[in-house]
Amino acid sequence: MVESRRKYAAWLAMLGVLAGGVVGCTNSPAGPVSTTSATASGVTITPAPPTSAPRTTSATASAVYPADVPAEARVNSPAGAMAFARYFFAQANLAYTTPRSGLLPPLSTAKCKTCAAFEATASRYVREGLRYDRNPVQILEVTLDAEPLTSGHIVDLVAHQQPARVIDGAGAVVENIKEQKVIFVINVVSVDAAWRIDSVKVMQ
Repeated sequence: MVESRRKYAAWLAMLGVLAGGVVGCTNSPAGPVSTTSATASGVTITPAPPTSAPRTTSATASAVYPADVPAEARVNSPAGAMAFARYFFAQANLAYTTPRSGLLPPLSTAKCKTCAAFEATASRYVREGLRYDRNPVQILEVTLDAEPLTSGHIVDLVAHQQPARVIDGAGAVVENIKEQKVIFVINVVSVDAAWRIDSVKVMQ
């Protein structure tokens, strides 16, 4: 909700969130966030630009919807949309810490560039034998935005980007992830009678 965004606006300003919508930083050029352009190296990255009407693509339609999506995240209701947003970020955490690829594409539309960036990072971690040593994102609060949509909902997710390390197979530290608090504004849409993430951006 708008109140949640105001509540954490000071945090965002203090943590150096730039006007371009970029959050997060590391001590490595391959870290989770670039301060100048979108990157696929971490959970809190430069978000995709805001989108308008949701659309169904052949890529979305062909993705196999996971059987383990919780029942509460399948309900076609505002509460269901919020539960699905929680589930999506839980899967992102799993993708980064295992690591494991292929978890996020079935949960998002082809239009979600941020979702694709998350997946690209997970795939790179699998290839290079890297992983986070703890969950990248801890969810603090999930609220529903009052902005109406024709086939979905806008969900505000207040998150704590935890101080973490990206390590290799031998346990050597490759990247250090700095702590931040951010608000993800998530467009959750109904596609083929199931929720999917259509866009993710950081509150401005």
